[in-house]
Amino acid sequence: MPRIMVAKDNIISSMDLEELLSARGHMVVGVAASGMEAVHMGETLSPDLIVTEINMPGTMVGVAAAEAIRSTRDIPIFFLMGDAREELVNRAKRMTPHGLIRKPFGEEQVAEAINAAFSAP
Repeated sequence: MPRIMVAKDNIISSMDLEELLSARGHMVVGVAASGMEAVHMGETLSPDLIVTEINMPGTMVGVAAAEAIRSTRDIPIFFLMGDAREELVNRAKRMTPHGLIRKPFGEEQVAEAINAAFSAP
């Protein structure tokens, strides 16, 4: 069963995403509410995939957390984005993520993107 870590600052939407992933047969191994927490969880939980907000409040935005995690582990990353600054979007694209999903997104869109990541060669 794929191990997925979620990094979102909104607790309600994190719970919704966790429920969606679990219902689709994925194991959510952790939910981080900040970039710093995401880096710690990414290093200690060894997820198979990370789904993160591109922009999170605090000292480390989601894309910076993803860069830090990728510096030590080659792990697929999906970015979720709402009104993200162009600078952050371009920074995320340079990481060659497995997906950039714009909000609002549907359950099928997320499920298809994650299934595609696990079936990619």
